[in-house]
Amino acid sequence: MAIELITYRGAKAQPLTALQSLFVDAFFECDGKISCVAKRIERSVEHASQINKVSKVQRAIAMRTRTMVRNVGKMPDFAISKPERLELLWRIANQGIELIYDKEGNQVMSAPATSVSAVRTINEMLPGSLAPKEVDINVKVEDKRTEQEIRDSIQALTAEYTKLASIEGVTEKDISKTRELPDITDV
Repeated sequence: MAIELITYRGAKAQPLTALQSLFVDAFFECDGKISCVAKRIERSVEHASQINKVSKVQRAIAMRTRTMVRNVGKMPDFAISKPERLELLWRIANQGIELIYDKEGNQVMSAPATSVSAVRTINEMLPGSLAPKEVDINVKVEDKRTEQEIRDSIQALTAEYTKLASIEGVTEKDISKTRELPDITDV
C-alpha cells in the first residue's frame, strides 16, 4: 500500500492518508463503483462517498488515470493464436445452442444468433470451407498505342525472330523463350 503524494500549485506535497490511499487503490480495482470500494475498504457506502469527494483523493484518481492512459501505448499487445481463437469460437457456438426454458416452459436455444455468428467466423477462418473454388481477376490495361502501331510492332518482332533463326550456327535453343507469333493477316 503506497501513499501517493499530491502537489498543489505553489504548495508543498501533501500525502494521502492510509485510508485515502486504500480508497484510491480500491477505486481502480472496482472500476469506480462506490459500493464495491466501500466493501473493499470495509466502510459504509456513505463514508466511501465522503472520501470520494475529498479533493486530494480526486486529484490522486485523476493523476493515476492520466498515468494509465499514457502507459496504454507501452502495454504489450493481446494476441492469441489461430487454434486458440477457433477453440474460443467453438465454445461460444456451443454455449449459444444450449437448451433453456422460456417463460412458457418451452425448450429453446439460449442464443442461436450468437452460435450462427461464431460458426460463420470459424468457416471464414478455415481454408477451403467456404473459400471460392475459382477467383475471377479482371485487369484492365490501357494500351495507348493505336492498332497500326501494334501491327508494326508485331511485324518488327517477327522480322527480328526470322533474322535470328536464319543465322548459321544459331539453333532454336539459342533463342530464349521462343513463342509462335500471331499471323498479322489474322489481326
